[in-house]
Amino acid sequence: MIRDPDRIPAAAAEKRRLPVGYTLGWVLALILAVLITARVMQPAEPSWLQHAFAQAWEGGTGAGLGARGIFAFPAQMGPKEFGLFMVDVDTGTLWCYEIARGRTGEPFLKLMAARSWMADRYLEEFNVADPTPSQVRALIEQQRALRGTAEPPGITPEAPALPEAQQAPLEVPANP
Repeated sequence: MIRDPDRIPAAAAEKRRLPVGYTLGWVLALILAVLITARVMQPAEPSWLQHAFAQAWEGGTGAGLGARGIFAFPAQMGPKEFGLFMVDVDTGTLWCYEIARGRTGEPFLKLMAARSWMADRYLEEFNVADPTPSQVRALIEQQRALRGTAEPPGITPEAPALPEAQQAPLEVPANP
């Protein structure tokens, strides 16, 4: 008796199929093998990352990301005014533009402020609200004296603040 392959009973056809889990396992293993191979074979710095940053990093690696260059940040200057803050980390400057409107409504950038913070880092107390850092230091010393406790772990004691009359005038070095 010759069998017609189109007329195979359903039970016999079911026996020849592989379980879904078996096939899915092999597909996942193949995908995993491709991903591992791609990861092992890739260069030290992916080619898409080289083009993502406009600046050439020192040493040719991305190790200094975020440490150098010029950064721009959008900002809301007022209820309906918007602007752009820019920071140059290398020269220690900050400047701000407002997006203003001309007579016919065309937008343009208006420089609002610019500043170098290179000398600011030498200031300890300038234009600060109460309590100032020296007042806080005095309060902490007074509190510790009342309790009779030592410094908490991890905090090194600073030299006590001199009265303002004994403080030397602030000398701001020239811009390096």
